[in-house]
Amino acid sequence: MSDAQRFEVNLPPAPAGMSDAEWQARLELALCYRLVDHYGWTSVVYNHITLRIPGSDHLLINPFGLRYDEIRASDLVKIDLDGNILSETTWPVNLAGYGITDAQTTLISGTNINTVNGVSLLGSGDVPISTAVNWGAIGGTIS
Repeated sequence: MSDAQRFEVNLPPAPAGMSDAEWQARLELALCYRLVDHYGWTSVVYNHITLRIPGSDHLLINPFGLRYDEIRASDLVKIDLDGNILSETTWPVNLAGYGITDAQTTLISGTNINTVNGVSLLGSGDVPISTAVNWGAIGGTIS
């Protein structure tokens, strides 16, 4: 068996009616939630990570009430830039999470990690004085 075969991962195809871009974004964001949980950067259900679906004005965000280690690609909630829920869900959306993201007009991805470990993402060792400082340092665009 070659190395390429040993490390090949076959992911499930996009569900019916969902674009490949949205499904890929969901898979990547779900993985991000699991990694953040693995490294202990969560505050149970009180943080959020959002991701803009490529080629659209829609965002994916976690359903409020699920822990990061529970979130699957199919659990993520699609919202528009006004915060309206566009996908079927029985879970509410954390409006505080949407509000922070809404301020970032050219945002690709944003995260809000309110732990001491979250500061280490900055790399510079500087302690941020506001959420906006986190956005710029991690790579978001502050408008």
